[in-house]
Amino acid sequence: MIANIEQEVRKRAYELWLRDGMSLGREIEHWCTAEKEVLGTQSRQSAEPTIEIIEPKAAPAPRKARVASRKKK
Repeated sequence: MIANIEQEVRKRAYELWLRDGMSLGREIEHWCTAEKEVLGTQSRQSAEPTIEIIEPKAAPAPRKARVASRKKK
């Protein structure tokens, strides 16, 4: 299992390196990003899916514009 995860991380880090123009000196950044992506995918797949239904809030009624009345003197 761990070997599979390492292979997936290695493959994703390589893809990130290629996408980044094969830049040198960013191996650790690519590896860490790949690790986060792969492990995030692993944990999302193992977690039970949950569905949360959020009821929409009613929009407030529109206010009528007040017209200021001027008193004549």
